Amino acid sequence: MNAAFRNSHGYTGDVIIIPFRGYGNKDKIYFSGRVLKDRKLAKTAPDDGILKNIVRMYKHFGSQELAGISITATWGHINEITLTDDEGYFHFELPFSGGTGENRLWHKIGLKLTDEFRFKTSQTIWVQVPVIETTFGVISDIDDTILQTGAGNLLTAISNTFTKNADTRLSFPGVQQFYTGLQKARTPHPVNPIFYLSNSPWNLYDFLDEFMELKSIPKGSILLRDFGLDNKKLIFDDDHKLHTIEKLLRIYPDLPFILIGDSGEKDPE
Repeated sequence: MNAAFRNSHGYTGDVIIIPFRGYGNKDKIYFSGRVLKDRKLAKTAPDDGILKNIVRMYKHFGSQELAGISITATWGHINEITLTDDEGYFHFELPFSGGTGENRLWHKIGLKLTDEFRFKTSQTIWVQVPVIETTFGVISDIDDTILQTGAGNLLTAISNTFTKNADTRLSFPGVQQFYTGLQKARTPHPVNPIFYLSNSPWNLYDFLDEFMELKSIPKGSILLRDFGLDNKKLIFDDDHKLHTIEKLLRIYPDLPFILIGDSGEKDPE
């Protein structure tokens, strides 16, 4: 269902942009996200019951994508426009001009939906680019490395996913302090980029982002995959993690990396 059809049939409100934190080098920055009908996701709380958690997770997976939406990225003097694809995803690749000129890891970019469809939604997306003090990058698994999922047992993993929430899910002891130390090194501010990698679908991006914020785990680029039903989708790509790591190594050919994972999904191999 394209944007013009939705507009003519009253789908002019309740539209949200889900920005995925991006990354880049001294030449280019890469970022993406998704445009969806607002799922009205309530904030999580420790006392949320199982039914409420199941309904919330159902909304994560039952997203209504908006295709053919024109979205504009604004950064300094750059205004770039693209369209969302059939599943509501958008992708940008822009030249990196140094941002504000400040030597800082994170840069802010504005996103807005083009007014021709009367959508007034806007959002901010953050992109990380290595700085002078950067000494290494970190590529970390999420499931059973940061977030306790029980990925090795299918029933346990499903139960954890649907009956708990970002507030009641558990991280491993010491994760916050360890990753903060890696990101800041010996400086008072973040200097080393972190990339969180998982085989989970993009539908869980905002859940994982909320979980990391609640647990005070340092912000990084969360790199997930698209689940689909045809052979073009990454659900059939058993080497999703490997391919993502190879892409990062191509973008940062001179940057050493620390890789962190667990044996549950054969991360070492």
